[in-house]
Amino acid sequence: MENNNFPSYSIPYFLLKEVIKRSLEEDIGNGDLTSSLLIPRNEKAKAHIIVREEAVLSGLEVACQVFSYIDPSLHCVSFFMDGQKVEKNTPIIEISGNAQALLMGERVALNFLSHLCGIATLTHRFVEVLRESKTKILDTRKTLPGLRFLQKYAVLCGGGANHRYSLSDHILIKDNHLSLIRRKMGESWLEWLQEKLTIIRYRKPLVRIEIETKTLEELSCICTLSPDIIMLDNMELNQISEGMKIINHKALVEVSGRVNLEKLQAVARLGVDFVSLGLLTHSAPAIDISMDIH
Repeated sequence: MENNNFPSYSIPYFLLKEVIKRSLEEDIGNGDLTSSLLIPRNEKAKAHIIVREEAVLSGLEVACQVFSYIDPSLHCVSFFMDGQKVEKNTPIIEISGNAQALLMGERVALNFLSHLCGIATLTHRFVEVLRESKTKILDTRKTLPGLRFLQKYAVLCGGGANHRYSLSDHILIKDNHLSLIRRKMGESWLEWLQEKLTIIRYRKPLVRIEIETKTLEELSCICTLSPDIIMLDNMELNQISEGMKIINHKALVEVSGRVNLEKLQAVARLGVDFVSLGLLTHSAPAIDISMDIH
């Protein structure tokens, strides 16, 4: 199978290890009472993890690391790579070794896989709509605390791209920033901001500057600041169209908010560069994945 979406970087192991540790401590508690009482300590078994619906894969190594953390002697083999698309009822991983260890790792491994494959699959649906377009799909920082590195990795597996990973990545002046600046500077807010941005560009010439705008009136003011990227937030199609005329190729354009699969193509046809979607990480449906022990 083709794998065009395999991410160009690996998941940071030190972060992954800590997340797995916390997840297993939460799930196992003081021990697997059922397995320890019913399954012999030295019992051996083989298990297959099976995707029960069509999906784009993400988190295969995460799942294997879960089992390895419990018992390093477990043997885990992935049949595919992250970013590949698989059909319904496809076995994707085989794990063999101690039966109690398999049972202890099952739920945490499946939780990671179901969530990450869900993000990758939803991202892929949006990316496929734009296959013939220059518009790129971006994620946002609307992620679960502590899981951002995994969720953004899953977006890459689905063919999307990452927006800011953290507040330190580039300057993004949002509505609340502008509200505070206006409150402090009054009618001279625009001149004050222009001066600040001039200083920032001199001191940090490689840092991108992006400004969010919610109205066309505000957009006209923002354009005078010459940002690298302008975000059109929660605008209707007719407003985006007018906004593109106002910007007139003087900045890259990102559209955010109120964009679903039905609206996506129409937005892309207006010539925007990016569409950022919080729903990729905060609302992706989990993929049905199970583990069968033989």
